[in-house]
Amino acid sequence: MRDSRSLPVSLGRVVLLLSVAAMLAAFSVSAQQAPPFKDDPKIPDTPACKRALEIVDLVNKGDTAAVRAYVMQNLTPEFRAMAPLADFLSTFADYRLNSQGYDIRGARAYDPPRPATNATIIVRNRLTEAWEAAVVDVEEAAPYRI
Repeated sequence: MRDSRSLPVSLGRVVLLLSVAAMLAAFSVSAQQAPPFKDDPKIPDTPACKRALEIVDLVNKGDTAAVRAYVMQNLTPEFRAMAPLADFLSTFADYRLNSQGYDIRGARAYDPPRPATNATIIVRNRLTEAWEAAVVDVEEAAPYRI
């Protein structure tokens, strides 16, 4: 009988986790690694910020059906092809489990500025009270998929 801690992780799961980590800016990025920035409680009305807020809302709700629909409608086919749908669902569930949700604090602007297709939303982890970030890159044109 195998110990569950020694089960192999599928390559698809590893790729997905790395991709989602990049998509969400590896929640918990250290300020020492970041270029100069300013946080503003007012979140800009941009497609990238809208998508980042949607991701935080999905994690907060913990609704698997909503995550499934979101993944199918709002992620590019190339991103979706990186892993099975079950891996996306599991990753969102893991973020929910490890945070119990996030409180939105504002948007981060960098100097030099990042492209308009990129958004960084600063959040507070309800479970650990750690400051984290949801970073999203979207398409340049509608429907602005991730």
